Amino acid sequence: MTDVGDFPKDAVSGITPDEWEHLASHFEVGRDIMPHVLGASIGIEYRPARALLLALGMFGLAENYLYVYHVCTEAPLKARKLSEGFEPLPWTCPYCEQSVVSRSELRYDLVCRPTVAIRFV
Repeated sequence: MTDVGDFPKDAVSGITPDEWEHLASHFEVGRDIMPHVLGASIGIEYRPARALLLALGMFGLAENYLYVYHVCTEAPLKARKLSEGFEPLPWTCPYCEQSVVSRSELRYDLVCRPTVAIRFV
């Protein structure tokens, strides 16, 4: 049996009742979800989507990660726990093997990975 965690809808503003109804189907245990995916599939604006993913982590219902990208590729090169912060520099890119010394060479995306089934209440 899968554990279920309740998330109070009033913890995040900017999400409509219709959007809340559609959210549950996008959250599966262990399946990564990103704010822009919620925007594209449900229509939630980026800011409330990002706030929701961060709040799910704060409520202990998910783990949040940063996907780390280097300018040499469009693919994420690493997933780093959000609690660990940004990638320390210098960093060697595993794709091009270049030494990265400037934050301007890196990009990050927020990723949420639910650890329990989520019920929005």
